[in-house]
Formats: sequence, C-alpha cells, structure tokens
Amino acid sequence: MYILKKLILSFLLFSLSFHIYAAQTLPPKLQHFIQKHPVITLGVSDQWDPYIIIGKDGNITGFNYDILQLVNRYTGARFIQKPGQWATIQKEVKKKHLDGLASLTETKKRKKWLNFSKTYIKVVKTILTNTENDIPQIYTLDFFKNKTVVIEKDNKLDEKLAKDLGMHIVYANTFKEVYTLVAQKKYPFAFGHSAMDYFLGKYGLPRLKTIYTFNKATELKFAIRKDLPEAIEILNYGLSQIPFEEYSKLERKWFLKNNTYIQPKFTDKEKEYLSKKEKLTLCLPPNYSPFSFKEQNRCQGISVDISQKIATRIATEITFSQKNCDFSSIIQHPNEQYSAGSYLEQYFVLVTKKVQPYIEDLNIITGKVGVLAGFGYKEILQKHYPDLKIEEVHDIREGLTKVDEGKLLGYIGLLGTVAYHLETYALKDLKVSAKLDIEMPLFFTTKEKILATILQKTIDQIPKEEIEAIYRKWIHIEIRQINRFPYLKEIFLGFFFTLLASLFWIHKLSIAKKALEKSQNEIARMNANLAVKIRNEIQKSKEKDLLLLHQNRLAQMGEMISMIAHQWRQPLNVLSLQISTLKIKALKNRANSDTIANFTNEMMELTQYLSRTIDDFRNFFKPEKQKTSTSVNEIVENALAITKNSLSHKKIQIYKELHADTPFPLYKNELIQVLINIIKNAEDSLMQSNLAKKYIYIQTYTQAQKAFIRIADNGGGIPEEIIEHIFHPYFSTKDEKNGTGLGLYMSKMIVEKHSGGKLYATNSDEGAVFTVELTIT
Repeated sequence: MYILKKLILSFLLFSLSFHIYAAQTLPPKLQHFIQKHPVITLGVSDQWDPYIIIGKDGNITGFNYDILQLVNRYTGARFIQKPGQWATIQKEVKKKHLDGLASLTETKKRKKWLNFSKTYIKVVKTILTNTENDIPQIYTLDFFKNKTVVIEKDNKLDEKLAKDLGMHIVYANTFKEVYTLVAQKKYPFAFGHSAMDYFLGKYGLPRLKTIYTFNKATELKFAIRKDLPEAIEILNYGLSQIPFEEYSKLERKWFLKNNTYIQPKFTDKEKEYLSKKEKLTLCLPPNYSPFSFKEQNRCQGISVDISQKIATRIATEITFSQKNCDFSSIIQHPNEQYSAGSYLEQYFVLVTKKVQPYIEDLNIITGKVGVLAGFGYKEILQKHYPDLKIEEVHDIREGLTKVDEGKLLGYIGLLGTVAYHLETYALKDLKVSAKLDIEMPLFFTTKEKILATILQKTIDQIPKEEIEAIYRKWIHIEIRQINRFPYLKEIFLGFFFTLLASLFWIHKLSIAKKALEKSQNEIARMNANLAVKIRNEIQKSKEKDLLLLHQNRLAQMGEMISMIAHQWRQPLNVLSLQISTLKIKALKNRANSDTIANFTNEMMELTQYLSRTIDDFRNFFKPEKQKTSTSVNEIVENALAITKNSLSHKKIQIYKELHADTPFPLYKNELIQVLINIIKNAEDSLMQSNLAKKYIYIQTYTQAQKAFIRIADNGGGIPEEIIEHIFHPYFSTKDEKNGTGLGLYMSKMIVEKHSGGKLYATNSDEGAVFTVELTIT
C-alpha cells in the first residue's frame, strides 16, 4: 500500500512539474493570462462527429478534445469545449458568455469579431452517391445542376454550396440520416468529407462512391473573441508544439478506426514481418513541394499523406527521416532496390512567360531553360533533347522567378511541382507552353523484397479517388470534362453569326445608299427652301458618315479574321498533336483516368486561350458610349496584343519605348482601332519593301498636359505629293482589292472629333511617322 501511494504521488508530482515547465516556456504576459483565466471555453456544434462526441454520460471525446488536450499539455492552459446548437453558441460568444468557437472556417465576416488560430486540420469536400449508381467520375460541376442533394439542416456551408451548384435541396435532421438516405438510394447525392469513414463504420452503412472531389480543402480552425488576444497566442503556440506523429495518430484514431476498406491480403510471412515492426521509417526528398517538405516542424505534402493512407491499412506507424530508412519516396528508380510500384504519374512541362507562343518542338529553342538540380533531370532531358541549353537551379521557385524576370527562356519541371509553385507564389505572368512526352512516375523503393510486396499490395488497395483527393488538396487545378471538341460549336456559331452580321450590314448599306440618293433628289427639288435644304444636308452628312463607318468596319472585319487565324494557328497545332498522342495511348491501353485528366486540363487551357482571343476581338468591335480611365501605354499594349502574331509571322520587329502611364478618361476601344489601322498600314508598307530588316517603332510620352503616341516604320515613307491627302475619305495608296481609303479618315475622325485630339503624319529619314496627340484631363 505504501508503494502504491508513493507511485501515485510520484505521478502527480511529475504531472504538476510538466505543467509548470510548459507554462514557464510561455512569455510572462501569457502566464499571467492563464492565471487570470484558468479555463477557456470554446463552443462547438453538438452534431459534428467525430470532431466532438458526446457520450451518454455527458463526457466529451473526439478529435477536437484530443487536440485541445495536447495544447493544454504543452502550454499549461485549460481549453475546454461546450457543445450546443451552432447558431445558439455563436450568439453566446458574441454575448461574451463563451470565450470562442471550435471547428469553423475563417471568413471576412467572422474576422470582424474573432481571432483565428492556425489550421489544425484540412477537410476535402466531395460529392458522394450510392455504389450501385451507374455514374462515372465527374470532372465538371455543371453535371450537378438541377440534380437533388440531401444535406443536414442548419449546415450553411453545404446549403450555400448546393445553391451555388443549382441543385435541389432535401433536408435531413442528422448526418446519419443524410448518408442513410443516399445509401438506401432514396436520393442520389450527398456532400462528403474526411469523416466519412467514421460515420459509415459507426452506423454500419454501406460504403458510398466518390464521384467528384472539390479543388480546395476546407481549413478548420479554432477562434477566440477579439478581446482575448492572449488566448489565441497560447492556442497557436500549443498547436505548433504538437509533433506530426501525434497528429497522424489522432487522424487514424478518429477518421479511420472504423473504416470499411478492404484490407490487403497479406501472407503469413508478411504478417509476421509487420508484427515485428513497431514502426516504419520513410525517407523523403526535402524541399520538394508539394510532394514532400517541412513546415512548422512537420513533414507535409502528397507523399506524406499517401504514406499515412498506407500506415492505416497496415496498422503500423510510419515516421519520417533523412537516414536509416526502411523505404524511400523517389522519382528515379535505383537498380539495387526493389520497387513498390508507382503511386502517382507525373510528366514534364515547360513553363514560359505568357507572351511566348506555344512550343511544339524543344529542339528549336535557342534560349536557356532551367531544371532542378540533384534529381538527374538534366541527364534525362539531354538524352531526349541533345541541343537543349540547360541551366540547373537550386530550387523550383528560383527557376520560375528567373523565367519571370527574363533571365531564362523557360523552366522544365514536373506538372505537380510547377502548378503548386505557380499558384503559391502568384506568378501570373507565366504559363505552361508545352507538355513533354517524358513520364516521371513517383514510387516507393526499399532494399527489402518483402516490404516492397507489402507496399505494392497496400497501394493497390487505395482507391483512385482517394489519391486524386490528396492531389487536389495540394494542387488546386480545375479539371473539366470536355467532349472531344468543347468549343467547336461556339466557334462555328461565332463565324456563322459574323457572316449574318456582314450580310445584315451589306443590306443596311444598300438601304443607306438608296436613302442617300433619295435625299439628294429631294434637296434638288427643294432648293428654294433654305431651311429644308440645310436640314437635309445635315441628314445627308450623317448618313454619309454612317456609310463610311460601315464600309470601314467591313474592311476591318476582314483584317480581324486574318489576325484571328494568326492567333489560333499554333494552339490548334498543339491541340491536334495532343489528340493524336491520346489516340496512340488509347490504342496501347495507356489512356488511364490520370492521362485523360491531364489531357483535358491541357486542352482546357488551349480552348480558354482560343476563347480569350474571341473575347478580345469581340470587345474590339463593341461601340463605346462612355469614356473609361486608362493610359496610352495600356492602349498601345492592347493594340499590339491583337496585331503581334501577324507582325511576327511577317518577321516585322516591334520596338517599344513607353513612358506615358498616367490614366485619364478615353474612348479606349476606338483609340485601339486607330492604332491598329496605323500599324496595319505600316505593315503593308513594309511588306512592299525589299528590306532585310523590317521594324515598327512605337513611343509614348507626356508633355505639357498632353499624351503623345508616335508610330514610325522604316518602309520608306509617304510620297510628299500625297501626304496631305491620306486622311481624305476614299483616298488609298493600295489597289482596289486591298484598300477602301477609309482607315485613316475614320482614325482622324475618332481622334479629333470624338477624343478632342490631333492625328497627323510626317516623314523621317527611314519612313513614315504618325503622331496621336491627346489632352490629359
């Protein structure tokens, strides 16, 4: 009895000393806060299993409880939870009857009265259906419009999501009822999350099928009232002290302990091997986001999450290290090790600046491209592209930054790493310009053959939708399903309506001409009445201007169609190439869901590029009723964006010196039309010359409250005998087939009558110079 008392006393002293030590690690002001606030109470929904579970005796357990117990252990504080109806407990916090909330997302509205903790768990939302429901994996949310989904009452997040998708909503009282109704096929769809295994296992429901995984994971946090800032500091400190292994144990305990997955069928020798292993150690490449990296003293990433899926299925803890490992996650397979099979397919992509055209063949690239050092990428690429100039960089961000700064033409890396870094560091001026036909699968390797077999069997048991959910958690790429040629219909409709519009305008021109002739006859007959004559002359002038405008627009439409062809030629070549590649893979039975998903992602980018081109030209033709605030630099860039492909195709260099970035009210689209007219005239002039080097020089500057745009070329200039007539209507230096003589006339009207500026032409030693002068208001 004496020994037992001594043991109990020792335990209590140890526990007390640990809490004293934990408290002493906090700054004095936080220690003082804990003394003043011995209990910090967080409200939580009473319908949120397994984050909070209320026993029949009223005792609280669950994932949140275990997390807060660890926070209490590392800080010496005492955070507790009070369950209740979600709407009610939020009001309790606002009335200061509770100190904060647990298990919620951070929003702008909530940030006005709450301080939020670090994320303590990420939840990936999914859409579920019955396994007997014959619906394939869905890649576009449009599929769910007007479909029925069952959700829990008062679940505002799911309710908003359903309304955003245009779905019909059926309400259930509890989560159990939600999944029971779908399992019994009474309703087709429900929203799922990371606690699905717990629910289905706890209530003995059949497994539901995931048919859509949302891009971004929902980040759950704790929150404390604004008037208790010390509490959130203590909470964040405690969360940062929890080791990754502890997090993993709790996730397995609460989200996977009752899972209904099919366990791998191990042999007796394999079971014996695992029984002797208390844990397995995995070596991961450091600083290889998003596959593996360390943040807040925790290993994170795609490979880490997949390894924890394996740990759950083999009931063995997996820890992480850089040496003395049982198995490793690598990209290239060393011959002396056994492979456990690929768990994720990847391929190389080339990233360039958005201004660069799409690239079909890397062998024609003359500039340097960056690759990540230390992974053997340089050797692999040189084997396929011996003439490629490669510069190794220390990390992925360095390579992409050098491309963004123009120090490298491009960067070649795995799709996953590239997509993650482009999004994380908001490198909006970069794009994926080419997909390389070099597949780079990620797999686990080990020196033990039996462990390789165990890992292979386990990986084979992980559903593909789970792998996809992990991938989407870290890489937020929207993958949309396309039906062979998704924009083909829109393209043909666009051309069809353009043709109809042209016929309509021709008909209108015919009517305008007849009206003009009729007006002239009327004027002749009514010469005696001066007032009537003046009125009819004004009408005649307006109709003439309309006729000129219509003729000019038709001429421009022909030029626009030509420029659209230049814009689309390269992307359509890439589209054709990738369709051929997919067909070959399909014939070789290599077109799995990942291949198709990657193909659709790339094709979506191309079709969006084509769609943006249509929007650019459509906006160009929109009439403007009001001025918008913009700079002449922006107008120049917009005009060049429309004409650059045509100029590049004809090997005409563009030189820019833009120094007028002051915004002021302008008719933006009309002035873009003016610059395109002048640039196209310069292009025509240069193509008639025999110069080896052709160029157009564009300069902008401001002086004395005026903005100037100068467009010069080296095409030889305008003959002096006609330079005074070039702005007259129907005057053209081109033949009848290629010119209407309206472009410069309409340009002068736009600049001088609509914009209150000046447009004039002069000659330099090398060619023509057009100057647009605008008053800054």
